[in-house]
Amino acid sequence: MKNWFIDNYLQPIIAGSFTLVFLIIIVFVTALAPSQVTDTTKLFFEIILAACTFWLGIAINTEKAKKQGVANWIPIAESSCKKLLAMQVNIDQMRSRQGQVCQKLKIIFPEISAKQLAPIQSVLEMRCELCQDNLLFLKSQVVNNYGDWDAFIKMNCEKDVCEAIHDRIDVTKKEYLAPLKPC
Repeated sequence: MKNWFIDNYLQPIIAGSFTLVFLIIIVFVTALAPSQVTDTTKLFFEIILAACTFWLGIAINTEKAKKQGVANWIPIAESSCKKLLAMQVNIDQMRSRQGQVCQKLKIIFPEISAKQLAPIQSVLEMRCELCQDNLLFLKSQVVNNYGDWDAFIKMNCEKDVCEAIHDRIDVTKKEYLAPLKPC
């Protein structure tokens, strides 16, 4: 687990510290030995100070941009999780219904002889198995995508916001799974 403080504040603190240190050095050198400060020295001080403040500005704005980007994506991630849960439930219901239909198809042609029915049953069984496999594969993709969005939320939101999002997702999960019963 990464250290939250280092990830969020170390870069601006280092840049700010260097800027402050160079600013103090410039003030002390100028105050203690003003006759030693030449135009070249002033230019050197200005270049160092400009570079440090530029670095500080980039560090601060990078952190702000990251936070704004994450803030924009967190609601999308939450919505995606809820939609993927709905898809998962729909796929489960489709698999259940499709399995029941396949079972009923086995007994739908009792008047046809076993010899005539064998090729039809073989094709139906193959199609039923293929459909079940495809739905299972689709469900695994939905579950994987849900896991990716959930991991994004856990890695990028702040503690209180994270808990609220996961509470809302849990409510949605319970709502979707409650009516799920065999057809």
